[in-house]
Amino acid sequence: MPAIPPNSLVLVTGASGFVGTHTVVTLAAKGFRVRAAVRSEDKGEHLQKLVGEALEYVVVPDQVVCSSKPGAYDLAANGVAGIIHLATPIPKGELAMKDPEEFFIKATITGLHNILASAVAAGSVKRFILVSSVCTVGPGTGGFAPLDLSVTLDEKSWYTDVVDTVRKLGAAANPMQKYAASKVEQEKAFWAYFDQPAAFDGVSILPSMVRATAAFSADLPQNFGPPMQYELGSTVRFMFPWLEPGQSDDKLSNSYDNFIDVRDVALSCVLALTTAEAGGERLISSADTLFGNDFALAAASFPELVAAGVNTGNADPAFRKQLEVKSPVYDGSKLARVLGITYRRKEDTLNETIAFVLASREK
Repeated sequence: MPAIPPNSLVLVTGASGFVGTHTVVTLAAKGFRVRAAVRSEDKGEHLQKLVGEALEYVVVPDQVVCSSKPGAYDLAANGVAGIIHLATPIPKGELAMKDPEEFFIKATITGLHNILASAVAAGSVKRFILVSSVCTVGPGTGGFAPLDLSVTLDEKSWYTDVVDTVRKLGAAANPMQKYAASKVEQEKAFWAYFDQPAAFDGVSILPSMVRATAAFSADLPQNFGPPMQYELGSTVRFMFPWLEPGQSDDKLSNSYDNFIDVRDVALSCVLALTTAEAGGERLISSADTLFGNDFALAAASFPELVAAGVNTGNADPAFRKQLEVKSPVYDGSKLARVLGITYRRKEDTLNETIAFVLASREK
């Protein structure tokens, strides 16, 4: 399929979230018209203030629930040239403890099929971008433990074992296993859709992720970078413990899987629309490894945090090398090559994010 030119109308689902907000802002900056699918008018108005006349919004009251209803996105998809699909069911509370086949896997696949149907009904869509996760590629620790998994994973890798695990354990599977299984099955269903001739082509973008807490909530799967979304907090809470005294040296070795700046994810989504060669490609968005030590070293750049007694990390190159050889690497070189992106340095992004958090605390 040919690339989608600027000034085209693009639908973004999950538009008021962390990645979604950066994506709609980047689209507008690149000359696109944006239709944002949001859960409420106040979230839509927030985006309108950020983006201006280039953005219109449509309210899909609960995209987790409504995405399971046929036609939920028909109005939103009408007349658009491209779709960037970010919304995904993330059950909370008791639902997170129930049957993962019903509340995670089935819900995610049903939502995907329904928005694909809306894209077909629109008759104008040329490219569909599914924003998934590197958890479809392989496992990680999410920052909870040291890791010794010196493997490089690329787009040929699939973490199908987690689906078998979740189906075996059922409700007893841990929340991240349930989430990963749903994303694996969703992406497999996405590519299966294109086994038959389609009116548009597809791209899947798989960002590196971090997990914020041991509890399953909206805090878990997020990327790095200064937040702009409607509600501040959930996407950066993973960093909070490193901005307070009390983090022990043994946690410096904890692996947070791999790093990606949210602005690079957003730009990747836009370039995946405009780059003809991206059609039909599975693309990992990942820039570097990430450990507790990286958070600590970033915190050490802020005199007020040092004075407060935070752990300032271990800057010894030998220690840092020792950590890096024990981390899985999600190889993001294909995306960088196909889309022509140079990833942001994690040191710069972490410093910017900490500065944003500290400034927010002062308000």
